[in-house]
Amino acid sequence: MKPLNFNQPHQLFWASILLIWLAVLCLPTEAIDIQIHDTYFVIAYYHWALFLTIFLGGIGLLYWFFRKKGMIRWMTIFHILITIIPTVFLFIWYGFPTGKFANSYIETDKVGRVIGYWIIILLFLLGQIFFIINLLKALFKSSE
Repeated sequence: MKPLNFNQPHQLFWASILLIWLAVLCLPTEAIDIQIHDTYFVIAYYHWALFLTIFLGGIGLLYWFFRKKGMIRWMTIFHILITIIPTVFLFIWYGFPTGKFANSYIETDKVGRVIGYWIIILLFLLGQIFFIINLLKALFKSSE
């Protein structure tokens, strides 16, 4: 088995798209309920997968465009790990029911899941900040 190739990050992002669509096909969840105060946002699992694949495909495309620009290696590795792993993990984690009464709001551990979601989302956003810094560094380095 070949190790992960961090020299071609676009391939890793494009491969994660396949994992997300595999989760869509295999996991039973039909919608994601997000409660913010008194409002519920209900997003179909399919639409969330579509958004994530477009987003990850776009990041892969940016890495492909900047592949010869000399990006900072540790920032690239950090961004790959902090973007792909939480995204795929969150997508798969949400798809698994939390127990026998997974559709019942009383029986599910919503508080524990919400804290986990926020941690994953904050890690994801931190990775995107590093990605933007790395792109800007590569852009300005190549113009000098």
